[in-house]
Amino acid sequence: SQTVVASPQVHIEPQGIEIGEIYRRQPQVQEVDVDRTGGRLTVGLPNLQNQQTQQLLFRFEAPSGELNTQRTVANIQVTQNNDILQEMDLYVNYVPNAGQYAENDVVRARFADAQARHAASTGDADQASTIIAGHGQTIASQDGQTIINQSQQQIEQLKQADTVVGQFENKSQVTKTKRHDGI
Repeated sequence: SQTVVASPQVHIEPQGIEIGEIYRRQPQVQEVDVDRTGGRLTVGLPNLQNQQTQQLLFRFEAPSGELNTQRTVANIQVTQNNDILQEMDLYVNYVPNAGQYAENDVVRARFADAQARHAASTGDADQASTIIAGHGQTIASQDGQTIINQSQQQIEQLKQADTVVGQFENKSQVTKTKRHDGI
């Protein structure tokens, strides 16, 4: 596949919010290093490939607001060598029933998936299972449940792989050899 943007960066300028954990979810899950300079957060991404999706997820608490209004909470730029490739505002809609928006479930499911897969990749499959189980009970949309179910299956596969590796390591033996001077 062909690189269309080499070494892009995402710059986030929060407006009245504090941004917590940030994960890259696609093409692979991992917590990202964030440069937090002067109220601006910068995240480096791997090269953008033709026809490849990358997702960056982050957590923040929305400030309170008036019902049926919209508030900008961050400005986001994607850059390459200081050239702005894309710019957008992140905003919050204050609605009477947030549960009516299925995309909220999908975003929460993706974030839970990223957290759980990160925990599993660092060797804590039990914590990963706990994260998914806790979020799975609160996600109602079909798309959100599909993400949670896929994440559960991947974590179970990791647990089984760890068990096999653990059994192999327990059965391996170290043989000591003696060295004789003059031989």
